Amino acid sequence: MRVKTATLENFNVLTKALNTNDTVLLGQLIEKIGLEGLMDRDLLHLARGSRQPSVVMFITTLAVENTTQFERAYLVLHAYRSIMGNALVEEIAPLGDDHIVIQTISALIHNRDDINPPGIVTETDLANWFDAIELAVDFGRLPLAEILIADFLANKPEDAAITSLKYRLSERQALLPPLTDWNSMARCHELILNAIDREAYSELWDHVNLHAVECYAKAENWNRVAELAKRSDHNSDKHVAFHRLAEAYCQQGDYLASIREMDRFIETICEHIDLTPDEKSAEKSEDQCSSTSTAKDDFNPEEAGKALAELQEILEPTGKAIFLVSGTLLGYARTGSVLSHDKDMDVGLFGWEEQFDIVQRILDSGKFKIFFEYIRGNRTYQLPVVHYETGTTIDMFFYRKENNKFVTGINAPWNYLQRFEFSPFVLRETIFLGTNVWVPHNIDQNLTENFGNWRIPEPDYVSHVESPSMIGAGELVHMLVCRLNLVSAITEQKYNRIPRILTVLDHYSDRPGHMENHLRQMLETYSKFVDKKFSRRSAS
Repeated sequence: MRVKTATLENFNVLTKALNTNDTVLLGQLIEKIGLEGLMDRDLLHLARGSRQPSVVMFITTLAVENTTQFERAYLVLHAYRSIMGNALVEEIAPLGDDHIVIQTISALIHNRDDINPPGIVTETDLANWFDAIELAVDFGRLPLAEILIADFLANKPEDAAITSLKYRLSERQALLPPLTDWNSMARCHELILNAIDREAYSELWDHVNLHAVECYAKAENWNRVAELAKRSDHNSDKHVAFHRLAEAYCQQGDYLASIREMDRFIETICEHIDLTPDEKSAEKSEDQCSSTSTAKDDFNPEEAGKALAELQEILEPTGKAIFLVSGTLLGYARTGSVLSHDKDMDVGLFGWEEQFDIVQRILDSGKFKIFFEYIRGNRTYQLPVVHYETGTTIDMFFYRKENNKFVTGINAPWNYLQRFEFSPFVLRETIFLGTNVWVPHNIDQNLTENFGNWRIPEPDYVSHVESPSMIGAGELVHMLVCRLNLVSAITEQKYNRIPRILTVLDHYSDRPGHMENHLRQMLETYSKFVDKKFSRRSAS
């Protein structure tokens, strides 16, 4: 669901006012947007999808009192009252036990899924079914929603009703919390999918299929992602299917297949790039790049120093010394501070075996957010944390001793592991951003192994693609990382990175996972075209 900024702001204020009983804040909101604004359909939909019963009941009460969409608001209001109070309220009890909404309310109250569905005869019956299905989704009972959808479709509704249900469900999906039963939500979409005539409504069929793919991806059910994504490769959203299929293959460890799908994804992107040499689009691209650069300048060294000091203080009792590495070490060596384009901080530490103790200490401090998906036992190399107070991200990298080298790595969300090795070092203490920290004693050697000629600034350097410290350069994981960084270069409008990455791929053109020449030429043409656009714009 695409929510207007004003609607989201009103929802946040209304939620806060009702949850804290702040009548002054509520009065200010009413004065600002009026009663009609409070009874906005999108606001109610957002409240239901975000699982804020108090907001739902407030909005529907206003609608009932002001006879706005009275029948539906009346039913939703008293359905919520019944579910929240664990007993059917008298206002809707006369609808009878055979009514689909009453059966759904009872199932939600008593935590059961048995219903005896009525038929669909009138438009009112249809609306009642939609209300029942949405209630099940509102209260997180996706298996009940599955049963309701299956029974609804068993009534053989018209195509328009199936389409309406599709849109209602997909709108709800965007608002579901992370801990949703995503497998069940995917099966809800599949039920609708099976009821759609694919030949007559191919675009609709593909959209529903991709909604199911997205849900299975959230559930990390990669087998189903692969099965369904393969069926959606000929529609206007085929690039989504290619990307998800690439991720599914990668998660399953089939890197060559993942590379193949990434190339299809990149080719689809290239096919839709407008290569018309108009100044307006060049100006737009330049403005977008400028805004990206501005966002990077928001990285605050003082706040970063505070976050670093607090992390060090938390870990100090464990005897773990955190030391500057990668881009943060580069900033220290060049300027004594962070680099102007930095977005986070990089620190290293030894002792991956004690990762759970480290995580517990950080959790107990209440000062940092931890991304638990990076905790992978003996495969843990990377652990990002975010400082709540400043919003600073600190990437912690575990270093291990292997074959007379210090090895660290990146645990990517796609579940591949990319590793890097460095000459051994001892730590020495220094001051960075006003905080006593540690750095490798052999800074020049460490940075040379990581960046090559590190003294000369190279803003388009792609460390995960070009670093001399990489283990397995030219192997399948590296070739996949090249594709992922090509996509990032396009979407983040860092166009100068494209030829650098292509040069690396050229070096391994005889390896499995090499890029076919026609795609390479497409990317080269695109990067040259963009470069000319910017040059022409700068000259004018």
